[in-house]
Amino acid sequence: MKHYFQNFIYLRNELKKLLYIAITLILFIEFIGFSYDEVFPKANVIANIFLKICYSYVSALIFYYLVVHYKRQDEKRKFYAVINTKLNSLILEHDRIYSNISKLNNDKVIDTRDKENIKESLKNVNPHNTYDGIMYINVGKVNWLKHLHIVAENTKSEIEKIYLQSFLLEVELIENLDKLNNNSLFQQVRLFVHAPLTNQDFEAFFEAFYNYSEVIENLKEYREKEIQKYL
Repeated sequence: MKHYFQNFIYLRNELKKLLYIAITLILFIEFIGFSYDEVFPKANVIANIFLKICYSYVSALIFYYLVVHYKRQDEKRKFYAVINTKLNSLILEHDRIYSNISKLNNDKVIDTRDKENIKESLKNVNPHNTYDGIMYINVGKVNWLKHLHIVAENTKSEIEKIYLQSFLLEVELIENLDKLNNNSLFQQVRLFVHAPLTNQDFEAFFEAFYNYSEVIENLKEYREKEIQKYL
């Protein structure tokens, strides 16, 4: 019963407004309008036409709700449970990166919404040093640049899997995922992982790191606002 009520809430607003208008007209004509004499000739005929239209709309909407809308919302609810797991994984990877940056800055808390704070913290991160905490099966331990490239490629792969069910995705989520896949940090590491990088820290990349965090923050907000309500 709870799901029936929730699914009705997610029904398109214009359909619900027309439903309220139809019900109001039905009640008014049935219980008030027919209680009085005709105000003008053929008033009863016109009233009956409106009644038939209103009853037809209510019947059609009930059919649409049960056969189309409810099924789609039920599929979306199940799918979004999977999406939530995948989004949590993408967000957690971002948080792990900043956790390691924090360790290189004496466990200093990093405000990912502050460009200058990010810039200062990245001075202590050498892209050629080993990224601690992860050992890959095929290549073992890797440096920071290689790890960021692996994160970028894994993120791309996860997003492509999500897109396979694009008919269930909201436009806003697709936009957020596209921004994550093409954020400037991922673009830069995809470039420099195959080219010599002489930088001894990531300070010059602070704008890219900020962009990555900004996109993740938007994804978190979307998850809380849109995904959680289906769970």
